[in-house]
Amino acid sequence: DQFLYPDKLYNPSYHWESTRKTELALEFGLFNDRVLFSPVYFRNISSNQLVNYKLPKMTGFNEVVANLPATVVNDGFEFTLSSDNIKRKDFSWHTDVNFSVPRNKLKAFPDIENSSYYTTYVVGKPLNVIYLLDFLGVNPETGDPMFLDVNKDGLLNTDDYVPTGTLDPKFYGGIQ
Repeated sequence: DQFLYPDKLYNPSYHWESTRKTELALEFGLFNDRVLFSPVYFRNISSNQLVNYKLPKMTGFNEVVANLPATVVNDGFEFTLSSDNIKRKDFSWHTDVNFSVPRNKLKAFPDIENSSYYTTYVVGKPLNVIYLLDFLGVNPETGDPMFLDVNKDGLLNTDDYVPTGTLDPKFYGGIQ
């Protein structure tokens, strides 16, 4: 006997996400183009993010493909430097260096406070924000750590977490 079992939950309302891209680039050549330098600014605005939306186990499925009503901005700068250091008949040496400064932030997420992403994302902050208790120091009398009670309810829990940083790199680069 063979049976067919559904693998994924059907969602008739999901659709392609959309991205608007802007890029401004210049390229400079020096010494008969043996040295090339290119600064680039980019800005991508994406909306209707496609995600695997987590579902309660009682549904029989772990997730469903859905669109988030969020708008995300990715922008930054990229710099490239290429040079022909030595260029001879029997030997050549070429160097490429790149350096990137990327940023992203959640520009908008209508009704985020009523979504399951309320404790994950903050409008105006990067997507990979780190949430922790705000450390105020050590109590000199007891030696215990002190943390900010954001909602002033006398308890320290996830309601008191604040954005403290991001997992995104400030910059990265490479050389070849």
